[in-house]
Amino acid sequence: MSLDAICSNYEEKCFFRIEDPCSTQEVVCSSSLFATAYSLMHLSISGELGAALLYCSTNPWLLPKIVSSSILGYCSVTFILATIKFFGAAEAEIVKSMRKILSILVSFMVYPKELNRNYQFGLFAIVSAILLMLHHKRHGATPSVA
Repeated sequence: MSLDAICSNYEEKCFFRIEDPCSTQEVVCSSSLFATAYSLMHLSISGELGAALLYCSTNPWLLPKIVSSSILGYCSVTFILATIKFFGAAEAEIVKSMRKILSILVSFMVYPKELNRNYQFGLFAIVSAILLMLHHKRHGATPSVA
């Protein structure tokens, strides 16, 4: 089981399946505040904060890219939290897995490369796992992890 799946199940159980559930905005805001504080602390302790600020100040084209990336990251996290809130952690993991598969497929289209046996096996394994999880979800059974 991946840490990503553990996180989704934790968020579903602790934030959304309680008597007074949190909004997705509350979860995103609080997690962003903790992540910002942690990142600033880490950059300060490691001594990389000054170098990062200097690099950003000498490369003004970087700021719009950082802002754009932050906005897209916010949208992504909000979408996944809404999926967890309204449909459940398992469905959110299916959505995230499908997004990863689509990203890989787009990568192959943009940067063509040979589709060797390792890629074929990986694609087969991922698609099989998703189909198996969908099958178990439809028939009310939960797949067991041995």
